[in-house]
Amino acid sequence: MTETGLYDADVEVQSLIDWICVSEQIKENNNIIRNLIGEYKKERNNLYEKQNDLKGQKQKIERALER
Repeated sequence: MTETGLYDADVEVQSLIDWICVSEQIKENNNIIRNLIGEYKKERNNLYEKQNDLKGQKQKIERALER
């Protein structure tokens, strides 16, 4: 495009090319964000399960001490 001079000469062409480049970057960013959110959810669920396990262990210990 730069060899033809069309990019420099036509504002609409500039806008279209810029939009295509930006939209591709947005897609890449969205994919990165989705992956990070997926990892966060896995970690959160893992911590939630561990918390519930600890609560269960605590209840068992409390019941054993009450006897």
